[in-house]
Amino acid sequence: MLVRGLALLLALTLFSLLPEPLKGRLATAGLLHECTHIAAFGITFVGIAIRVKSLAASAALAVLLIGFGAALELLQTAVYGNYLEYWDIRADAAGVALGMACQRIALAISSKSRPASLC
Repeated sequence: MLVRGLALLLALTLFSLLPEPLKGRLATAGLLHECTHIAAFGITFVGIAIRVKSLAASAALAVLLIGFGAALELLQTAVYGNYLEYWDIRADAAGVALGMACQRIALAISSKSRPASLC
């Protein structure tokens, strides 16, 4: 699980910091750009937290992942000299919230489908 989580964080970082020519070619705009952020951060949250049972631990991971997304946005500002894209942080947070909802629903379904223990 740790390896998967690190791989997902690395992928987010690499895509965020692509060199300018590639970034320009792959850049999306408007709703597609926001949906990409939502999907990337939702998938990353589920990949990291799929087996986390505690709501408090899930919430802590969510806060950390949103902070990671904000840090990436700040890093992009430093590397490329562009404005801080607050709307990207908002989309990242929406993705994390969606991922957390999916993770909690999956956890509830899997716990209900397990047979009760006899002990």
